[in-house]
Amino acid sequence: MTNLIRAAQELKRYHPRIHLMDLSGNSNAPLRCLLLSLLLNVPKIPKSKAGITALITEFYKQSGITGDCGRRQEINFQLWVEGVAK
Repeated sequence: MTNLIRAAQELKRYHPRIHLMDLSGNSNAPLRCLLLSLLLNVPKIPKSKAGITALITEFYKQSGITGDCGRRQEINFQLWVEGVAK
């Protein structure tokens, strides 16, 4: 199992709505750190490097998500996670 798929599974497990912007804010920093550490294949990511923009950028880059606007990208990402995180 790739780290990308594992990160998608963890996202769905901890946040079933799969709406990445809901992960902004200080209370969600530990989950962002976990997901980014999986995506980047490093043991630990500091909270200061685990912002919502960094998480979204890395998820979209690794999963090949595209779209003509942010909302379309989010929908494509949600569909992708639903497909791989079974």
